[in-house]
Amino acid sequence: SMMESFIRQMEAFNHCKKISRHLYKVRDRVFTIAGLSISNCTFIEGESGLIVFDTGNNIGQGKEMLEKIREVSDKPISAVIYSHHHYTGGTRLFVENDQGDACAIYGHPKIEHNRRETFLGFGRMQMRRGSIQVGQYLPDEGEDAAVGMTEPRYEDPELNKNGHLPVTHEVADQEEVVIDGLTARFYHVVADTDDSLAVWFPELDTVLHNAAMMRLLYPFYTLRGDFYRSPGGAIKGIDVMRYIRPEFLVGCHGAPFIGREETYQALTRVRDGYAFLYQQAVRAINRGLSPDQMVRDIQLPDHLKNDPLLYEGYVRTDYAIRGFYRGIVGWFAEDTADLNPPPPDILAREIVDGFGGPDRVIRRCQILFEHHKFELVAKLITYVLQVDPENSPARQMKADALRVMAQLSPDIQSRHFYLTQALG
Repeated sequence: SMMESFIRQMEAFNHCKKISRHLYKVRDRVFTIAGLSISNCTFIEGESGLIVFDTGNNIGQGKEMLEKIREVSDKPISAVIYSHHHYTGGTRLFVENDQGDACAIYGHPKIEHNRRETFLGFGRMQMRRGSIQVGQYLPDEGEDAAVGMTEPRYEDPELNKNGHLPVTHEVADQEEVVIDGLTARFYHVVADTDDSLAVWFPELDTVLHNAAMMRLLYPFYTLRGDFYRSPGGAIKGIDVMRYIRPEFLVGCHGAPFIGREETYQALTRVRDGYAFLYQQAVRAINRGLSPDQMVRDIQLPDHLKNDPLLYEGYVRTDYAIRGFYRGIVGWFAEDTADLNPPPPDILAREIVDGFGGPDRVIRRCQILFEHHKFELVAKLITYVLQVDPENSPARQMKADALRVMAQLSPDIQSRHFYLTQALG
């Protein structure tokens, strides 16, 4: 039912909400703050100060995180580590309040380049579609509410500013550095960015990371649009952590994993799921299947499909498979009708006229709606709106179909895109 789907959606980020706005003690000297940003902020106590892993998205989040860690430690900030080029916006607050220019900032060599590419090259698109993805335009309560973690906004405009500071120490793959008395070994990994790190602190038996390991299905494709996310690279990153076999595993998102064997088995199951999808995608491409046919045919085996760590709560497996196709071989799926397609408005006119006019399409869609063919309704009614954008019955019918599709969708991203368009 719709209510059951909504409940599943609300539970999709329970691994974050359980520790929402909470200081979570992972082990002695390791603390994670969740709920002040869509990402975690992790602190490690060194000999003289605190090593910070990610700093949130703006100055306000950094300020709240610093206030939270002060509940357990008054040590100054001795170093900052960027997991990747996201979640670096609170750094200036940490550095200015404590060590000033003496605070070392560690990161992947590509971080500054990727920030420029993302925020300057594609910033407008990322802002617009990213806001839809997190449900920024949706109500706070009710059946059409946004689901999952939300980014706080502050009345003081200074707190909403990005306080990123450049990396001062670029780290090589497998480079070992002593930071505030603790050995840190850095590994280059690939996840939602190619400037991601996993950092092993052997004295603490702890790995911090931005590898493709969450408590939900990892988004190999995100609806906001982004660079291609390599499944091969993601699998290698998980294998790095499997080889280390840490007792404590703390990622950018979600609750930590605690316990060596439990953590190893979790990493293995997730790695196997991603390897299966990737290998089946390659096999299907070699057989000449289109993305639509791949989505139809590729399914995880039951023991992985039903694993909570691979639950489609944030994004669908279908989107990963389509992303693999485009990332591996590009957009052409061997149907030559796609090489020089008719303009969408001309195609729409032919389809609508073939039905006998907009009213007949709408009547047919009403029947389909009653038979719960909501995806078909949304597609057919789109042709009417391409011919007649102000057609009120068609607009209402598409909104109704999208809204039901959102309520029935298991994943947050689809829900937010459906509802944003429906309510618009």
